[in-house]
Amino acid sequence: MANTVYTFTPDMTRPNCPECGAPVETTNTPDIPFKATCNAGHAHTYQMEHDEEL
Repeated sequence: MANTVYTFTPDMTRPNCPECGAPVETTNTPDIPFKATCNAGHAHTYQMEHDEEL
């Protein structure tokens, strides 16, 4: 089973859990995939979306 990486945009202060919508804590390097757990205990991998415009 592939590990899904959920992305969030830079205008969001924190990503939201895809199961319950609760915000999760980010890391100091949100552009690198990181694992986080919401208050309800759902653990997922998150990564900030990259802006492809140069």
